Amino acid sequence: PAIQPPAAPAGQRPHTPDPVRGVRADTAESGRGVRVSWAPPPVGQGAEQTTAYAIYRREGRGEGCAPVDPGTLIGTVRDPGTPPGGRLTLADPSARPGRDYTYTVTALDRVHRESPPARAATVTVNRG
Repeated sequence: PAIQPPAAPAGQRPHTPDPVRGVRADTAESGRGVRVSWAPPPVGQGAEQTTAYAIYRREGRGEGCAPVDPGTLIGTVRDPGTPPGGRLTLADPSARPGRDYTYTVTALDRVHRESPPARAATVTVNRG
């Protein structure tokens, strides 16, 4: 990243945003690709420090991409100031029909410290 996260004091771990909640992966309404959605961390539990989200995809079913593998990053989404109870989405048009994919989402703060991954969501893309 262009801005390196600050180092934590000796013996301490840097504070990271709390994980996102409710990750879902569904075949897109158009029938092509996947729509990934999630809720930001609750206010008072990391939402105020979250500025963006990283979305990871792994082919197949499983436990997600934890620990997060940079090779599976498919996109980032800036947080527009999502209201409480709101959801954010990312379209993945490259997901191929008939295949299984597992998606993981993390929250990022302004200096790119990354939250632990949320519980992954798996989807089988419908055949057109």
